[in-house]
Amino acid sequence: MYGIWLLEKDEEPRRVEPGQGERPTIASTPVGERRKNLKAIARRRNPKQSAVERVERATLNERICFFPIWSPTANLILEGKKRVEFRRVPPALAAPFAAILYDPAEQAMRAVLRIRAVLRGVPTVLVEEVETLDEPRGQSRDQILAYLQSAPNPGALVIDKVIRVGPFRLDEIRRLVPGFKVPQKFTYLSSQSTLCTMVQDALEEVGQG
Repeated sequence: MYGIWLLEKDEEPRRVEPGQGERPTIASTPVGERRKNLKAIARRRNPKQSAVERVERATLNERICFFPIWSPTANLILEGKKRVEFRRVPPALAAPFAAILYDPAEQAMRAVLRIRAVLRGVPTVLVEEVETLDEPRGQSRDQILAYLQSAPNPGALVIDKVIRVGPFRLDEIRRLVPGFKVPQKFTYLSSQSTLCTMVQDALEEVGQG
């Protein structure tokens, strides 16, 4: 029978018989050191990327959210002064997804948004988590908590892109969609719906198309 000769740098040749392979020596690493190594690996992958930001790489949800946001809040979003929209009842869509912003005060569709993440949790924990994102909220902590008070499962929509459209007025919408009623909270649309075709260019710009 033949054996296998192992030759390593600065070592004498060693003969290993078939079926008698060497067992590797595994050095034990302290738990604290392993945690440091994992963190270092995460930083090397992308030093500026958080768990929430990684959602941006996903394909946009096929469904589109249509929800009313009243001015002056709508204006803050359009001006880039508000990048997190808190909702007592958030959409049940997996992020990222596109959303059509309808302003009831103006009675018009005014923008298409890309929602890159939806955070959920009890109000105090939700606000604390949003504060770590360093995104403009357009409201004080006390105002947000007062709005979310008693909400059983509130959410925060993190906006990463705003494309202005129209504005498309309510009377114009109703000419194309007879009997259209503005939802109180939000509704879901398919990309083939008439409302979506009105803002098709903006939808494509946020990645829906």
